[in-house]
Amino acid sequence: MRIAASLALLLCLVSLPAFGEEVRIEHDGTTLNGNLAGAESAADTDKLLLIVHGTRGHFGMDLIQNLQTGLAKRGIASLAVNLSLGVDDRHGKRECEPGHDYTNAEALAEIGAWIDWTQEQGVDRLALLGHSRGGNQVARYIADEPAEAVRGAVLLAPATWDEKAAAAAYEERFDTPLETPLSRARAMAEEGHEDAWMEDVPFLYCPDARVKVASFLSYYGGDEALDTPSILPEAKRPVKLMVGTEDENVPDLRERTEKLRGEADITRRVIQGADHFFEDEPTEQVVVQTAEFLYRIGW
Repeated sequence: MRIAASLALLLCLVSLPAFGEEVRIEHDGTTLNGNLAGAESAADTDKLLLIVHGTRGHFGMDLIQNLQTGLAKRGIASLAVNLSLGVDDRHGKRECEPGHDYTNAEALAEIGAWIDWTQEQGVDRLALLGHSRGGNQVARYIADEPAEAVRGAVLLAPATWDEKAAAAAYEERFDTPLETPLSRARAMAEEGHEDAWMEDVPFLYCPDARVKVASFLSYYGGDEALDTPSILPEAKRPVKLMVGTEDENVPDLRERTEKLRGEADITRRVIQGADHFFEDEPTEQVVVQTAEFLYRIGW
């Protein structure tokens, strides 16, 4: 009996899906890919959590893998997507090469393309989860005109923006004043050259990048929508915001979101000891909080 039971258990384990199955779609001439976990296919579930990574990130990074694994154990299917960031069928971290030809608006369009695809597969209940810059992009999506199927969003340490702080951080990281390439990019854009390349320009975490003018302005031009706390009151869906006490990447987020509670439908959870990537035990807290939020919004 024990041998038979052991064999039955082994067969069940063998039949379980792997950590994830890669999914590909075509959008605007580019192949996008994502990792589906907790379901054999998108057509096998009517509800799905769409996960968006942060700056230069990807679905294989530890945080997202651990989130998908933890969520799957709770019966929550998720699709973690790679934004193309100007690279066809991108895998792994977005390197400093090739040149950077992408904008935040294009990232939002790709999120929309994934949402459209899930609905084509029969998914009619969606929620979004975004980390860091991905959290800001998710916030921008639900502050605009989210699809009816989108029930709510979870934001993990979403990006903030302050002109003076951004300029100071840029100069500290690259030993170059932000105003130097920024004024050049603005001048080129005024002359109608937004599609031109700028060479050897510090960009994001790359010290000497090749960058399109439109791309540089999208990230450094002072777009107020880059500041998540400023746009959260415009959210058209319930939001769960998670903030780490040890987060040095967005150190102003905790203070600046204190007053947001009670506006729109925004709840906030401060996770003690969590850094920007919610490593180790905080990851489990994120999973639990996400599951509770999805239950609350009727996902």
